[in-house]
Amino acid sequence: MRLRQRTLVILLVTAASLVAATSGLSQFVLGRSFTELERQHVEQDVSRTLDAIKEASDDVHGKSIDWSEWDDTYKFMADKNPAYIESNLSTVSLEIDAILYVGADGKLFYSRSLDRIPGTKSPDAAAVYRQLRFDRPLAERPGKGRAACGIIEHQGALTAFSVRPIMTTAGTGPARGWIVFVRYFDGAFLGAVSRQVHLPLRLLPGDRARLSESDTKALDGLEGHAGRFVAPIDEFNIAGYTLVKDVFGKNVRILKIIEPRSIYLQGQRSTSFLTEQLAVVAFAFTLVTLFALEASVLRRLTKLTQEVDEITDETDVRIRVGVTGQDEITSLSSKINSLLESLGRTHESLKDSEDKLRQSHDGLERKILERTEDLRRLNESLQFAVEGIAIFDSEGKCVKVNSAFERILGFESGEMTSDQWNIAFDPSQQAKVRVGFLEACSHGKAEFEAEARTKSGDRIFVEIVLVASGHGNGQQGFTHVFMKDITDRKVLELELERQAFQDNVTRLPNRLLFLDRLNHGIQMLRRKTSGLCVMFLDLDNFKVVNDSLGHDAGDTILVEVAARLQDCVRPGDTVARWGGDEFVLLLEDLPDADSALHVVHRIAERLRAPIRFEESEIYVSASIGIRHTDSGDTTTPALLRDADTAMYHAKGSGKSTFAMFEPSMNMRAVERLEIETGLRQALVNDEFEIVYQPLIGLAKGEIQGVEALLRWRHPSKGLIPPGLFIPIAEETGSIISIGAWVLEQACRQVKTWQSVLGLPDLGVSVNLSGKQLQRPDIVETVSDVLHKTGLEPRHLKLEITESVLIENVEEANVKLVALRDLGVLLAIDDFGTGYSSMASLGNFPLDTVKIDRSFVSQLDSETKAVPIISAILMLSEAMNLDVTAEGLESLGQVEQLRDMGCTTGQGYHLAKPMSAEDFARYVQDQGSAAA
Repeated sequence: MRLRQRTLVILLVTAASLVAATSGLSQFVLGRSFTELERQHVEQDVSRTLDAIKEASDDVHGKSIDWSEWDDTYKFMADKNPAYIESNLSTVSLEIDAILYVGADGKLFYSRSLDRIPGTKSPDAAAVYRQLRFDRPLAERPGKGRAACGIIEHQGALTAFSVRPIMTTAGTGPARGWIVFVRYFDGAFLGAVSRQVHLPLRLLPGDRARLSESDTKALDGLEGHAGRFVAPIDEFNIAGYTLVKDVFGKNVRILKIIEPRSIYLQGQRSTSFLTEQLAVVAFAFTLVTLFALEASVLRRLTKLTQEVDEITDETDVRIRVGVTGQDEITSLSSKINSLLESLGRTHESLKDSEDKLRQSHDGLERKILERTEDLRRLNESLQFAVEGIAIFDSEGKCVKVNSAFERILGFESGEMTSDQWNIAFDPSQQAKVRVGFLEACSHGKAEFEAEARTKSGDRIFVEIVLVASGHGNGQQGFTHVFMKDITDRKVLELELERQAFQDNVTRLPNRLLFLDRLNHGIQMLRRKTSGLCVMFLDLDNFKVVNDSLGHDAGDTILVEVAARLQDCVRPGDTVARWGGDEFVLLLEDLPDADSALHVVHRIAERLRAPIRFEESEIYVSASIGIRHTDSGDTTTPALLRDADTAMYHAKGSGKSTFAMFEPSMNMRAVERLEIETGLRQALVNDEFEIVYQPLIGLAKGEIQGVEALLRWRHPSKGLIPPGLFIPIAEETGSIISIGAWVLEQACRQVKTWQSVLGLPDLGVSVNLSGKQLQRPDIVETVSDVLHKTGLEPRHLKLEITESVLIENVEEANVKLVALRDLGVLLAIDDFGTGYSSMASLGNFPLDTVKIDRSFVSQLDSETKAVPIISAILMLSEAMNLDVTAEGLESLGQVEQLRDMGCTTGQGYHLAKPMSAEDFARYVQDQGSAAA
């Protein structure tokens, strides 16, 4: 064995050296590649975020066109009609902060500031007028007399503006001046941008003196890196920077985003995986080499050792070793067999003695079993009754008791006396027993429950039935006492009562008890002048903890947060668990809202400390909504609604903060509610419509399919953008019915076109939401639609976004495989927006990758998108996936993508979304042009 060990050590040292050298080389090569890919990825996210901010000025610009080309405005610039101001400018609701009217002579004609953001100073019209250089020659103004939009810094805040010449409704002139729309970039807007791009962002001042050391270095880097700069913060996070310029080209802000270093960490994991695989290969090589080097002597020696070990464990000593040959091992085998034969003869002699001993043992065992059975039957016959029975005379002395009665009270047989019976009950319970005895003497019987103490001091609950006999007419009667231990039942009743008003995890009051205390607090508020406060608290990103560390970690956090919240309030205040990761606090006798803020600051400070779970440290934060009132006219539902609204406002402002309820919050909630309510009736009222955007082959320009896009034409609000109502439909679940309607209508329409337009291979792409994919019957639903419409499965392509796939990879993959088995095609939409790596494509049964429009839009101006698109195309080709580029807006983009190998495109340059009727005409026009 020593020879084998030495051989094994030499092979392991050689393999370890090989693994170490290869691992070092792979870390150097792969590490640089992943670092470069990470930098390109962050720069793309910076560009996406900057584009989202710039879209705000486009939004303001889009709203100003209706006012600039309007006969009423045109007339107003001539006569400054007060009726125009009263009917239009007093109730403006365009999400803007100021409107300016500038005459054709370049002088400020009229202005109106709108207090859209409470607590924010309204724009100074004269200052805006000067900033846009209306007091200078026409050549120096934005747009030089034409329509223009952009960004300026006004009163220390980023501000979007739109300038348009004032024309008639027919678009004729001459222009009577300009109309200017102004809107601040408030916190709600920046929060919306952050949610749109799925990234936390900050807008830093452009002044070096106000920047941190790291941000100052970033500014230096921006000046030398064409407006983009990327720098790691630590091992797990990386920051990207870019400059935000105003309409005159001045740097007014530095845009900063921070995101996890997922690509870098993926590179580290890939390198580690490669090293592990090399180690496995080296270990396998060592084993194979060791087996190859084994000589016949080692194998035979091992076999001899195994046979000897088997003999050691074997009761039949007649077994023999079977190693053969012509060497010393064979001689050793023969000697072992001789020794075994000698042991066999000894074993036979011992076996006779063992048989005699076994016979004696069996007889003794039968006698013990018989005696045990006799004792068991005797024990059963001696069992006493479960119910305790006692007899008391007319003086209340115990005459006789059974063993069950004594056992219930914890006494030995014959030990209990009348005094011991009395002291088993507390004074209050003794009074109940005396009343029971009097009632039994008067009516013959009494029943009641009581609390007693056993001899050892344990508390028990008993049910007592008293039956009196022989009392009255001067006779000395007796009272029979029947007593049963009902402790288990009473404990269960108390536990059920506790569960009805207490949360099982945190032991805090539950929702039912909190509502009762809040109702009582409102009643007390009507009798005195002091106020009360309701706080709604929601833990941020709590689902991440449950999904990553499990529900045990989640319960640990809830229990610890509950304890910390109780430490932050007074003894008379109420902290309750509302449900899930939500808590509610009731602070009574609170004179003003400022007192509530002290409590909020204490909560934030207490939550800042990490919570330990096993080997992990977990940091939690919360979004808090505050509603204070000193009016007794309020109601419980109103207080809870307002606190909940404030909490959601805080969460929408970036989480880990608080918000005091304001009436304006209800206005936003009402607007959302109007959309949510309208969604519930839109499908019934036939307000939805589907438009179809062709998918065009980039080589020959032929139609390769269409994508079905949903539009909502509201009867009073007009056309509502999908980006506004789709997220609400997702949250409320109405997307399920809407999505099913879109799927069926699109399949039916394409089936009709295949025969009417002579396009038998025409296919349709339909977006599948995350809510639809989560439903257990999604495969059945798609199958039913195909059956009803008659469309072949290969003509239907379902598009799923990256974010939907990564929410639950395993469940999503099971659903996609089942859909693929139907024959349906699958596409990943908006690929490259930052949710997943390109390598993750192999985890799903996909047919098509759609390159996100954010990459395509940069082809005309930047070259950084080229390597990313090239990588996507190369990977897709290697995996046999089709590629479609979204958002093609120019001929240059089409030609560049075609040269890079992209086969299919979609965008306004190729064909706009159109109605079913327009698409039919479009196909006919295409056919005529081809002929």
